[in-house]
Amino acid sequence: MRDFYRHQEHALVQTARLVTILGVALGGTVLLSAVGIGYIVVVFNVIEQVPVDLWTAFIETFAVSVPVISVVIAVGSFIKIYQLRGGGSVVAEQLGGTLISDGHADASHRKVLNIVEEIAIASGVLVPPVYVMEGEPGINAFAAGYSHHDAVIAVTRGCIDRLSREQLQGVIAHEFSHIFNGDMRLNIRAIGVLHGILTLTLLAEWFIHEGLKIMATGGRGRRDGTFVGVAFVICGAIIWPIGTVGLVLSLVIKSAINRQREYLADASAVEFTRNPAGLAGALKVIGGYAVGGRVRNPSAVEASHLFFTDGCRGFSRLFHSHPPLEDRIKRIEPDWDGVHLFEEERDIAPYGGAFQGTMNLIGGSSRPRAQQVDRTTLSAERDEEIEEACAWSVHNEEMLSTIPPALLELTQDKIGARVTLLTTWLANSRDANRAKQLSLIPEALRPAVEAFLELVATLEDFQQILLFDTALGALDRQSGAELEGFLRDVDHLLKRSQIDGLFQWAWFRLVTQYLGDRLGVERAKPRYGTLEPVSEHVEALLSFLVHAGQPDGGLGEYTFRRACSQLRSQQEFHFLRCDMSNVLGLLEIIDVALDHCSKLAARPRRDILLASGACITADRDISWNEALLIRVICSALNYPLPTLLPGQPVTPGA
Repeated sequence: MRDFYRHQEHALVQTARLVTILGVALGGTVLLSAVGIGYIVVVFNVIEQVPVDLWTAFIETFAVSVPVISVVIAVGSFIKIYQLRGGGSVVAEQLGGTLISDGHADASHRKVLNIVEEIAIASGVLVPPVYVMEGEPGINAFAAGYSHHDAVIAVTRGCIDRLSREQLQGVIAHEFSHIFNGDMRLNIRAIGVLHGILTLTLLAEWFIHEGLKIMATGGRGRRDGTFVGVAFVICGAIIWPIGTVGLVLSLVIKSAINRQREYLADASAVEFTRNPAGLAGALKVIGGYAVGGRVRNPSAVEASHLFFTDGCRGFSRLFHSHPPLEDRIKRIEPDWDGVHLFEEERDIAPYGGAFQGTMNLIGGSSRPRAQQVDRTTLSAERDEEIEEACAWSVHNEEMLSTIPPALLELTQDKIGARVTLLTTWLANSRDANRAKQLSLIPEALRPAVEAFLELVATLEDFQQILLFDTALGALDRQSGAELEGFLRDVDHLLKRSQIDGLFQWAWFRLVTQYLGDRLGVERAKPRYGTLEPVSEHVEALLSFLVHAGQPDGGLGEYTFRRACSQLRSQQEFHFLRCDMSNVLGLLEIIDVALDHCSKLAARPRRDILLASGACITADRDISWNEALLIRVICSALNYPLPTLLPGQPVTPGA
């Protein structure tokens, strides 16, 4: 397992702990406030000599106060969250951002748009609108929005002008990680909690203000007015410090959560780009630049938690929304010598306008970036990881060059991408079913599918998968209406045709999930925090993956046990024997298994992904079945699609 997985896991664990502490702090604030109100009632009864049991009066007041205070905080939180759900474009424009588009982009804007498109495909999320903060010389960027449906990416002019392409790619991948990991929603909810506690302190101030007014005017009678006024003031005076302490403590915890999410975004950015040097280089440039990451817009203080690095200075490290630059660099490059990159040491090549790829890129117009890596400058600790990334990129580049140019050109056209996908589906049908399946293809696309069918059918296994990857990634350039139309066509095929084998099954799952994600269809929310509730489905999934990758079954039990070692669970998993002569029946079981596993929380989902990786790499070679299944598993578990191809050599556990 690579270091970025370990850092992601650590950040997720720390976030969970801090969120728990935030919940405890919130609950403590409610309980202490209720105790204070109960105390006031007891004092009132003593002074007025009311003939009631004081303990009973305290308990009854406490029991009523807890839900009332909770409702006050909940209403304050809801109002703030509702206000912040306006969409990322509102935040970007408030911070001085200008929307850039394909039709009116100069070279620098084109560079940003290309990188955003690359990372969107690599991370498996929609391509968001892109804003540039032209008047900001500092090096910074941010992602804003409540969910990936309304998210935007914004970069400063300093970020464009002072970073190389690979450094800018690292920064944008970091911001995409916030979208991918749901950090924006978490941040907005945390802000909502803070505002709810603030509402409690505002209520306390109202009590004090009204109490002083009643004391001044006398109320119903001078004695009664004075007494009620004093009671209001004392009540406010007790709740106010409790609410203030709760607010400060919650703010500290929120800042700590934000710092952990920054570490998580750094690790995820390295996973997306497979290039630690890009992100680390950007951080070093910021550290060596006089302006740093400062943003001059007056609204930057309120939005400081959104930025790539600190956009404004805090008065205490406890309240900093970002970790120190040095700590972030050290996590990416443990052997860093502590020296930042200063202006005279940087060499930024002019941008040639090319759309380039990342390790996880599945788009067709990409070109792997392995040739850009200067291997002589790599640290010894990262040599193996980078060498493997370079080997994968070179392998895919070589394989891409073997596909007939006519097919690659076809994927670059909007209609052509759909034709290519449908042709790969039809090419993998049985001869007896092909004519019927061809008749189900939309009439407007049928002639083109027939024209390319023979050529696609003659492709090797790895070429068909690579062509499918290329066409699937090209769908990202289509409009929502076009994607909805294609999804209707796919649903029609699924309902009217019989699935012929593993490829067509994988085709339907991958295409429908890809289209659903890009159309904003919400995935199922996590229901299981551990693997135990879905253990039988995990057994079925891993056992099938072993059998599909090793038809002779020679190392089946060993491979299964090796995969299960990646599962952090006390549950004992059993290797199941699969009758591979009934693949369609087994695929129905795998459908159910994937649907259940997709409802797991992030940690157990990652465990299943790592276990699946251990399965397919056990024999150091990727088969046709394994290449298809690992794509389906990644898609179902909401991970970026890998670029592994049949026949590709791999390192066990990679």
